Amino acid sequence: MSLRISSSSVLYALSLLLTACGGASDRPLPGGEDPHPKPIEGAVSPVIESILSSPFKSECDVARAEQMTAIGRDLDQRMTQIDEARAAEHRGEPGATREFGPTYLLKDPEFEADLDEWTKRKRSWTSIIADYELAKRDGKMKQWMLLDARVRGILSDDQSRAEGYPYLYGRGEKERFVRIASQAAVCADRDGCVSLSAMSAEDRQYLRKASIFRELLDCIDSKGGESMKFRRECVLEFDAWMDSAQRRYVVRVEPTVKRVSASEFRVKLDPGVFSDAKEVFKEIVEKSWQNDKYRVVVDFEPRNRLQNPLNFILKLHASSGERSYVSASEREMMLTAGDEEIVLAHEFGHVLGIRDRYYTTWDDAGCEYANEVNYGWLMSGSGYGSKVMPLDWQELDQAYPAAAN
Repeated sequence: MSLRISSSSVLYALSLLLTACGGASDRPLPGGEDPHPKPIEGAVSPVIESILSSPFKSECDVARAEQMTAIGRDLDQRMTQIDEARAAEHRGEPGATREFGPTYLLKDPEFEADLDEWTKRKRSWTSIIADYELAKRDGKMKQWMLLDARVRGILSDDQSRAEGYPYLYGRGEKERFVRIASQAAVCADRDGCVSLSAMSAEDRQYLRKASIFRELLDCIDSKGGESMKFRRECVLEFDAWMDSAQRRYVVRVEPTVKRVSASEFRVKLDPGVFSDAKEVFKEIVEKSWQNDKYRVVVDFEPRNRLQNPLNFILKLHASSGERSYVSASEREMMLTAGDEEIVLAHEFGHVLGIRDRYYTTWDDAGCEYANEVNYGWLMSGSGYGSKVMPLDWQELDQAYPAAAN
């Protein structure tokens, strides 16, 4: 019988070993359980500076460094002036907002995608630079707000990429990473194994698009003349990365989600600063997360160290220009003033453990990201799609099985 140790435990031990031996690498560790890249909070200029000074920056970043810096500087100045005006503008629109405890929500947009099809769109600094020039000419608040959202969105990915995150997890790549993870696990579980001979040439070529995997494969294949001991450490690190990669395609099982019957799931939440608006929150998310077979019910219970220590807590960003997100590691659901109601339902899906259903890959040759999105799907086209799809319910059904009669 073989014992599989969690990837986080392996990497923690490995990091201690490398540090003790004086051989610590600049390579990043695999991402944790959070569903999407770290959101960009506050000023964007410091983030741009950190990306441009990263050892993982690409030639694309170097080529547009001057323009990125100028955009960050001007955007920070403009958004400081706009932030309060934005809240006042929305609150003044009759029927456009809904009071939500210490803040407000925007009603869902008039346009709502009713499609169930995938769309691929490209994002790059080339188009953002064009938007920046338009904002400077136009000068309108709405144009700067749009630019701010686009810059924060691409910087979130740029920051992760500059930290070594491999943007290879496309929509159709689940089987590939499950296959490679299985092969890596076999070697990692076998004492002294330093060869990934079962991996196909096609899979190797795909992984080598990312610098972190290229470095690990070179180490394992001994192209740098590494010792057997160091190659073994690279195998364990590679195994942890592949374990993390395959988990990005499956539900993260949450201890705060309980299946109480064949049709009902219950979720514990700490309302946090939204105590006075918890019934509004409950109404919005429960309306989205139900169909003729299943439903999800929210139970509000405060979080503390003795009782319910793992409950997610609802929090509010200090300013209205931030992106809402869920952090599984911090156990928080961070909301933003002016969120659309449908965004709450999307983020709540992450509390259930469901991953984002949009997929982002990076093309180093074209200096652009490719996003695959289904705008009719709540967990994919957040802000447009409102549908909880059959796959979501199927995965919840499997992750939280009903008790046998």
